[in-house]
Amino acid sequence: MNNVCFICNISKSEFTENSISFSKHTKNTHYIWNYVSFIVGLLEKDHNEYNGIESYIAQKYSNKETDWLPFQVTGMLKNRTITEEEARDLKISRIEQKIDELRLSLQPKDN
Repeated sequence: MNNVCFICNISKSEFTENSISFSKHTKNTHYIWNYVSFIVGLLEKDHNEYNGIESYIAQKYSNKETDWLPFQVTGMLKNRTITEEEARDLKISRIEQKIDELRLSLQPKDN
């Protein structure tokens, strides 16, 4: 996970190739705790007080949809383009990676 932005799933190498600080990106632009804080704030807020974007994201979140997140998108790489097929393949790859990580974590540990 240290080599890929958790929010947008863009690799550290892509930032490096474009002379952009991956650390700055993950600590400022796509700082994961800002997203966590936003969701927690929504969960604690009365839904009747939501503005338009809060209503939209709260509904997406309750439906376990993630398409509101900036997948393969960041303003730091403005000229970057990706096709729908590439985005799909990247999502599949990320899911497969998570499955592999879960399998490893569930394997009995030898003492």
